[in-house]
Amino acid sequence: MLKLYYLSIFIILHCANGGKVSNPKEDIIHFPGKASVDKFDVSAAIKTDCIAGFCSNVENYPKQDVEKLVENNPSVKAFFENDFTPEISQRGQFDSADLEETLCEANVRWSAPEAANNTDNVTRLIVQRDVKQFVYIEQCNKSASCKFKSSFPNNYEVYCKQKYSLKRLAIISDNNTIYWDTFDVPCCCVCALKRI
Repeated sequence: MLKLYYLSIFIILHCANGGKVSNPKEDIIHFPGKASVDKFDVSAAIKTDCIAGFCSNVENYPKQDVEKLVENNPSVKAFFENDFTPEISQRGQFDSADLEETLCEANVRWSAPEAANNTDNVTRLIVQRDVKQFVYIEQCNKSASCKFKSSFPNNYEVYCKQKYSLKRLAIISDNNTIYWDTFDVPCCCVCALKRI
């Protein structure tokens, strides 16, 4: 019931903004008091378990400092107390999956990144707690080429193409604030045609 309440508030606020995605620089949440993240150079930190620039493990991720920042802000805390992770049955699975075949092979993965490059290609520290911010990544295999190439018309070039979607994630900025930033996430690998 509480999840529904917070989802309703989110929808009301989103509609009040005309359904537009606002500028992340304007979505800054300032924290009162002394809670802050010690200067953590995320760009210099050792990052592992990375796919498409989304890294699930950042060496010395400042978990306690992140926790303090979230705890000192009720609206951010409320967001992270509600787990909106989709059930396995809702994660892009299809009843007819056994009958379907994709034209381009891709690597598919759910990630709870601790660091990633935003749309401006700046590495950002992503807020992660027990309730995670997940990202669905579907990335074309490097050697992927469209299946059944010979079935397409001769006057077309056929190739696999990576598509992206925008995802907003709560991040910690350089001045110890949490705000929403936007990231390009590889979301699907499609077979594309181009007339030659």
